[in-house]
Amino acid sequence: MSIVFVTHAPIARTATGPYSPLASVRHEILIPSSALRATALDVTVCSLAQTPPEEARNAIAGARRVVFGKLLPTASESEPERFSENATAYERLLATTRCAPRSLFCFSDDHFAVHRFAAFYRGPAQGALAWVASSVALKERLESECSCPVLAYRDPAEVQCGSPVTPRRRWRDRLAVRLARAAGAPVEPWRLRAAWFGHPTNVGTVLSLIPELRQFAVRHPLVLACVTTQGTPVDDLARRSRPDDPLRLAVVPWSPPALDRALEECEVVLLPQDFRDPARSLKSPNRLADALQAGRFAVCHPLRSYAELRQFAWVGESIIEGLQWLIAYPREVLARVKAGQAFVARYHSHAALAEFWTRAFETTGPST
Repeated sequence: MSIVFVTHAPIARTATGPYSPLASVRHEILIPSSALRATALDVTVCSLAQTPPEEARNAIAGARRVVFGKLLPTASESEPERFSENATAYERLLATTRCAPRSLFCFSDDHFAVHRFAAFYRGPAQGALAWVASSVALKERLESECSCPVLAYRDPAEVQCGSPVTPRRRWRDRLAVRLARAAGAPVEPWRLRAAWFGHPTNVGTVLSLIPELRQFAVRHPLVLACVTTQGTPVDDLARRSRPDDPLRLAVVPWSPPALDRALEECEVVLLPQDFRDPARSLKSPNRLADALQAGRFAVCHPLRSYAELRQFAWVGESIIEGLQWLIAYPREVLARVKAGQAFVARYHSHAALAEFWTRAFETTGPST
């Protein structure tokens, strides 16, 4: 079976293989294509930003299935016309190759409130073989927008697998503090080590949480590492953060190795979100899956897409309440993390993703 994955984003060639800083490109294009190659399928990846048009058309002409990554906006596009460049490129390709009946379209967000996004998916994409969502909650939303089947996959975890931990002060730490105080030496308080990671567009959720975290840190000193692209308002807060502040902030420039290190060094992952926004509540649970794979407990706001993983984390409207529960019940925390890590290893693996796509190709539409 010949499969072509199509994205509008450029793909970097690195020593470890193809790479994109965009999670959706990795989850919809790069990881599934790699996982499917491991099953001996003939898989081609076309970046419309890099692949010559004739080469892309020829690859699609000979493919049994074509997978289109989600529409991506460009930095120069204004709000009414967001996604226009990508939508136009996809429309041109669909018109010249007539591949819609063999195509599957990927989604990880609900942007139907944006004109150009809605026009594409309510127009040319209606002739697709299937639509594919990154969560069951998003699948249910998409079913009201199309007549073709809508499938849902579990986002693959990307980070390194770590040993589960809980935030406990070890006896050596307590002894060192007592000895330092007895000697009149400065004492660095024990701090709960937390991490947040995400796209710069989600930084606002962290900023809105800061006042509550400052109050919490008066009783439970906290250091929060924010792993994201530099140049957001969090940078200023981190620069003003002093070593003796109850809440200490640090910004870690995002990269896969940096995220792995931040998760290894933290004791809890914070995942605040604008959960009252219906569109955001459908977003992929990939960050929660990553936290569990790293062996870290996550304290999250209640997104609909977290339903399957919520038993392994704290999911509620108050992040502070979740942190208090984390400190009060370390044994239950450890049990949840261990169970969640096992679940993610089974259902959010690259092999599980390959199985999903293989079934999707075999059970949707005609065989030719």
